[in-house]
Amino acid sequence: MKILVTGGAGFIGSSIVKLLCDLKHQVVVFDNLSEGFSETVDKRATLIVADLKDRAAIQKSLKGIDVVIHMAALIEVSESVKHPDKYFENNVVNGINLLEEMRLSGVKKIIFSSTAAVYAENVPVPIKEDAPKFTGNPYGATKLMFEDMLFTYHKCYGFHPTILRYFNAYGPWMKKHEESHVFPNFIKSIMKGKKVPLYWKGECVRDFVFVEDIAHAHVSPLTQTGFHVYNIGTEKGTRIDKLLDLIGKAVGKEYQIDDLGPRPGDQITTIADVSKIKKELGWKAAVSLEEGIKKTVNWYKHVWMKDKHI
Repeated sequence: MKILVTGGAGFIGSSIVKLLCDLKHQVVVFDNLSEGFSETVDKRATLIVADLKDRAAIQKSLKGIDVVIHMAALIEVSESVKHPDKYFENNVVNGINLLEEMRLSGVKKIIFSSTAAVYAENVPVPIKEDAPKFTGNPYGATKLMFEDMLFTYHKCYGFHPTILRYFNAYGPWMKKHEESHVFPNFIKSIMKGKKVPLYWKGECVRDFVFVEDIAHAHVSPLTQTGFHVYNIGTEKGTRIDKLLDLIGKAVGKEYQIDDLGPRPGDQITTIADVSKIKKELGWKAAVSLEEGIKKTVNWYKHVWMKDKHI
């Protein structure tokens, strides 16, 4: 198949692109490189450096495309609170540019990178896809808005959207160092001998899913028709303080904690129910947390330490 991956130079997108190339698909990456890096894009793929504001560029990139995997988005919750207009324009308006050019080009299959942030606070765990939705920040709101637009395009124009709601993704090539990303924060802080920033004394529980497992979740839906929504997680919760201990052991250094106290808006426990995608598509996470931590730490030790972007 010929597949367009928007945001394919990013952390998760680049892993998806590599897997698709391994499976002998023809892959086109559409990325403005504001968050991604060209060197992470598999050399077997074609890279188009452009922005989703540019509808002419989108139209050109869609020639001959069978499926769109839409990864391009701004994802930082704290930034979205400061700049909601920026997030609405990028995640919703620019996303509709993509949908419109798909409609005009006759491309109807799309797999959308969504998030567990669309779920309401304090919903029962493990969280099912039909759990209540209520977003307390602009980032989650823009993701939910775009999910609604996909349903509209399904009903009105015969689109075939598959929505994948990621829980806590981690793995190699996660170059950013924002406060919400515990893996790069923890690993880099320990490596540099700095205090490790920790909220809620590490009592929060999260469902951490390895990036390669996330990539594999995008394969089965490539030929799926209709409208579908799935959680992407492991169904296993890990306390953040235990995660920090496991990372510290993998890095091989002692560490000290910078206790930052509570952080408003955080849900104490988020664990995915993935029974739906297991049943309908046969997908389940294969990489254990210990194995994923080892792979991630090894990447930071051998690649990140020499990386000019960090």
